[in-house]
Amino acid sequence: MAGMSEKKTDEDFCSEPILTAPNEAEWIRSAQPGLDPRPATSHDGSVIYIWRQHLAAFLANIPSLVTGITIGWTAPAVPILLGQVEDAQPLRLSLEQASWVGGLMPLASLGGALVAGPLAERVGRKGALLLGALPTLVGWLLMAFAGPSVWLLMVGRALTGLALGAVSGPVSLYCEEVADIRVRGALGSLHFAMQCVGLLVVYTLGASLPYFWFTVSAAILPVVFVFSFCWMPESPAYLAACGRVSDAQHALRWLRGPDVDFKAEVENMLASRSQATTHQEISLCSLCSNRPWQSNALRSLALVIALMFFQQMSGICMFTFYLVQLFQQAGGNISSSLSSIIAATAFVISTIAATATVDRIGRRFLLLVSAILMGFCLFTLALYAQLNSDNWDTAGWRWVPLVSVVTYTVAFTTGFGPVPWFLMAELLPMYSKGWASALGVCTNRIIMFIVVKESPLLLEHAGPVATYIIFGVICVISAFFIFFCVPETKGKNKADILKEIGGENA
Repeated sequence: MAGMSEKKTDEDFCSEPILTAPNEAEWIRSAQPGLDPRPATSHDGSVIYIWRQHLAAFLANIPSLVTGITIGWTAPAVPILLGQVEDAQPLRLSLEQASWVGGLMPLASLGGALVAGPLAERVGRKGALLLGALPTLVGWLLMAFAGPSVWLLMVGRALTGLALGAVSGPVSLYCEEVADIRVRGALGSLHFAMQCVGLLVVYTLGASLPYFWFTVSAAILPVVFVFSFCWMPESPAYLAACGRVSDAQHALRWLRGPDVDFKAEVENMLASRSQATTHQEISLCSLCSNRPWQSNALRSLALVIALMFFQQMSGICMFTFYLVQLFQQAGGNISSSLSSIIAATAFVISTIAATATVDRIGRRFLLLVSAILMGFCLFTLALYAQLNSDNWDTAGWRWVPLVSVVTYTVAFTTGFGPVPWFLMAELLPMYSKGWASALGVCTNRIIMFIVVKESPLLLEHAGPVATYIIFGVICVISAFFIFFCVPETKGKNKADILKEIGGENA
């Protein structure tokens, strides 16, 4: 009928010109209040608006900062709770209880990981991240005000773990989906980089503040996150997958800039949406029952699960959760707290370096070098521990534990720390991202729980020599796996990556 507009199809949206009005900047400013999108000096939007993608990814990774604090909190807290360090905190734990304080967090994160995929598909990547702030806030407050109650401490620890598991997948998906291909690796690395910053923060606060204050300070971050990230756009890929193509274009205009021609990017999103619609009934069970060895979805999932397994079985959580105690056992010329801060600083610096180089060097090379160096450092620590136990004079070699741990952390943070997380987003097909990323995070948390829960007992009963050798051998095995099985994804779009993996629907 005359005077009534017809409903536009996805193709109509793609055929529209990207610049539709001379006052485009005013329109975007009204869509995202408080953020001026106008370039400062240049009209080259493809360059000048990269900062918006970095801003969105940075704010989305504030939960990753809290994750690092949650993981590293046990390093300064457990010695206090065991009574090894004087503090006003009235609660005292046994070694078994302390191992549960460490292990409960990754165990509870399993529950969060199970709902992370469906939640990210139903409420969006942005919505899932915002919802995770509430259990995080409550959990930290319970841990700070637990007093002599073991149960309040455990419940608080479980809530922080639940939130950690719920946001890990959506963070990786959001960063991968808002990023231009030129900065996809760098923004994907932010997830782990912010975790490393969190470790440095909690080690520093733990060395300088009483238990209560370094615990309650973590409760500030969820509030900061909600009030800053709420202004950021939703993932354009998610919006396109939901059929909200106009909203996806609006988000891309803000992220890329009004002068950037992103028509091809929208068309790729619509193609992914078409594939997702075609495969929307495909579940894990149906894939497994229909020639699973020929499915690129299951091949990609197998790679993701293996990478998550090797990441945690490298032994990294033994160091991040119990670093102060490990330095106490090894001895040295520097205090255990200062050694932990030095190691965490190395974490941060090396992660920044990896973030700057991952799109130039490539993911596969970083993983391979990381695995080899970690194995070497673990075998070095095993040799030093053996010489100590045999009463050799190691007075001139007290620097070996610190140097080995710092080198180990540098190796981890430049490869096996960040790379598996954004490879998860790059390898998985769009139609299986929800449940497949949830399985990847679940695998990560199960192995993390095993390592965190059993490491204190393994160190106590098997000794540090056997413990370091076990993790070192696993690092060597992971290097062979990377060399023969993991594809390079640098500079490739989703279709090219799936073709390299092989299988049907590639």
